[in-house]
Amino acid sequence: MWQWLSTSAKVGSATILASDYSLPYRSKRTQRRLRATLGNADEVTLAAARARARDLRAEVQLGIEPAPRRRPTLPTTSAVLGSFIEAHRKTKKARTTLGYGQMLARVPRAIAEMPAEKLKPGDLRLALGKISNRPVMQNNILRFFKASMRWAAREEMIPPGAVERMSLPNLQATRDRVLAPREIVAVWRAADQNAPKHPT
Repeated sequence: MWQWLSTSAKVGSATILASDYSLPYRSKRTQRRLRATLGNADEVTLAAARARARDLRAEVQLGIEPAPRRRPTLPTTSAVLGSFIEAHRKTKKARTTLGYGQMLARVPRAIAEMPAEKLKPGDLRLALGKISNRPVMQNNILRFFKASMRWAAREEMIPPGAVERMSLPNLQATRDRVLAPREIVAVWRAADQNAPKHPT
């Protein structure tokens, strides 16, 4: 007998536990009770599910067992971060790419192995303190995460998430920088070279 899986109700002799049609059977090789998926109830008609169930029952009687259905694996946080680095290797400065790689290497294992779409702001905020105790570095790491997650969402690797909307954990004051004499000379020369030429 085939079954329709959805939440937890009974419809006649069919058990509803998930939104898939399925066929329970006993493996001749292991003698364990297994379940073969016949298709999603939103995509497969009842008649098609019954026909597929008849075919599978015949195969099981002959000792041919259905291939196990494997759930698609979700990309981990480290996979998303690494993919972002590789995708931008040619467009980012070498120093920036190196910095991204160093940040990735310091991400705690629990965060690195977590599916990226399950990463929550609270988890990341706790991890920032473990990656670095420098406020400026923590801000840079969060920028790296946000850019990676936005890119992955645009590439349809993961759905948009709350991490993209996180605010920087530390206030960062702008700093004035005094140019060295040689830098002032370089600025003047560049300005002179790029100045518009006026007819005399």
